[in-house]
Amino acid sequence: MNQWGVRTWGEPCRECGFSWALSTDEGLAVMTEVPARFRDAVGLSDGTTVGAGLGWPVTAYVCHVADNLRIFAERLVGVVRGGESRIAAYDQDELARCRGYERVAVEGALWSLERAVDDWLTAIQLARAADVVFEHPERGPYGWSDVVSSNLHDALHHEFDI
Repeated sequence: MNQWGVRTWGEPCRECGFSWALSTDEGLAVMTEVPARFRDAVGLSDGTTVGAGLGWPVTAYVCHVADNLRIFAERLVGVVRGGESRIAAYDQDELARCRGYERVAVEGALWSLERAVDDWLTAIQLARAADVVFEHPERGPYGWSDVVSSNLHDALHHEFDI
């Protein structure tokens, strides 16, 4: 297992309490719950609230998690279908600016997250069967199971932020 998450966030994560020791299968089971967990976390919010110490409004966190899952699903399937295993990092703040996260309706963002989780789960199944390993520019060799851990941490950490 790649140790990037533990080195970056601690074990457990010093902010949200996520444990990197969670098994891959446990992580996949939790990921299926992410859309409902976010719907509960958002509650009756219109999505425009910015929590204390946070940089984005609620809707932006939902959009970010959906986009992150889509990006990694796309990368996984790309490698499974013969694409390059070297991947590029992306700037989450630049993506948020370009996509206009603060102007996305919260219901649209939650719908997008549901779709992204479904596609991501399919991509993980394909990547698992092919035993995909990326070469990440910042994290080094990064297998499909590392993607499960890091993407789940990202989702649960932002659920905690909301």
